[in-house]
Amino acid sequence: MRTYLPIIFSFIIGSLMALGAKELLNRYLAKFWNRRMPVISFQQILLVFASLALVWAAGKLFESRILLVGGASLMAILNIASLVLIITIPWPLLVSFAGNTLKRRKKEPVAVDHGRRKFIKVAAGVLPVMALGTAGSGMAGSFQAVKVSHVPMYFEKLPDDLDGFRILHLSDLHLGYYFHLSDLEDTLRHAQHYKPDLVLVTGDVADDLNQLPDALDLISQLRSVHGAFMSLGNHEYIRGIERVYNIVSKSHVPLLVNNGHRITHKNSHIYLGGADDPKRLRANVDPFLERTTREAMKNAADNDFRLLMSHRPKVLDVAARYRIDLILSGHTHGGQILFGGKSLFEGMVDREPYLWGRYKKDQTQLYTSAGMGHWFPFRLNCPPEAPLISIRNKYQKRNNLVSTVV
Repeated sequence: MRTYLPIIFSFIIGSLMALGAKELLNRYLAKFWNRRMPVISFQQILLVFASLALVWAAGKLFESRILLVGGASLMAILNIASLVLIITIPWPLLVSFAGNTLKRRKKEPVAVDHGRRKFIKVAAGVLPVMALGTAGSGMAGSFQAVKVSHVPMYFEKLPDDLDGFRILHLSDLHLGYYFHLSDLEDTLRHAQHYKPDLVLVTGDVADDLNQLPDALDLISQLRSVHGAFMSLGNHEYIRGIERVYNIVSKSHVPLLVNNGHRITHKNSHIYLGGADDPKRLRANVDPFLERTTREAMKNAADNDFRLLMSHRPKVLDVAARYRIDLILSGHTHGGQILFGGKSLFEGMVDREPYLWGRYKKDQTQLYTSAGMGHWFPFRLNCPPEAPLISIRNKYQKRNNLVSTVV
């Protein structure tokens, strides 16, 4: 039953939003156009969404990618279109109100201004049309190929042996709906050209756990000096943590949960810790992140470069006291909308303040990945990514070498 919860949820929410959009359109927008809006019944809306839900469910039941992606994608398109229309419907009402206000302020009677009336009709329809176009762009952007981006990060007193050490960061694959094993294989094939020294997977690997064994097998086959390691995300708990433990235990990708592993690279050491995930989305997770970070890093030595895998980037708030050098996180999907080199929602979400890119607090640095996949197919100027993190000596930093993922 848990497998079909996203389908049921999408059906209920989508049907309600589509019904709301239909009622608002028929009530408020028909007068702005030359022809009457088509009347759509509630039964027809339910029939469309029920049909898509059945196609989506059939895709999962018969493991058909065509049915699964088709049903889920069309459901998402209608959900996005309904939400956009609901949000933008006040615009034509505002345009009409402004036009009528200007007309009332004229002191003398005037002939009907057909040009002004036509302008109001056009202006009233511009924002909804533009918004629907933007929604379409965001939908298309979610199906872009994963971008393997070079991200240099600079550290004080980094041992020469570790200068240029390359970490391929994989996060939020969400295998099952819109991102599949073939997409992962393409990304890994591309990443292989960069010859990573280490591969780290920071949770939310598969929404379809049937794909998890093959995903871990593909990741373990990537030729890297020190192999691959995985930490947990909230979707591992949502999909069934016991089954996840069982699958990972049979793979060649070690799972780090409240523990760590020391990597020797040449004559220097990296201590790699794996934080657990609090599972909850709305509660105050700081105490949990404090405990799991302490457990994950308790065996780190003084001269180790300290690296923490944590699905939640908010761990940066507690990491400094454990002298962590670098944190790699995911979870936020970059807010799914980037603008001006930042997440559009940067600073707006107290529970998730580090939405995308580089951050620093005291001596601890964080990179939050926008992720490779998604459970809702919408990305606007926020391409899926698998960043290649290169740790560098700070004294080698040059302005023309600093790379920003866009």
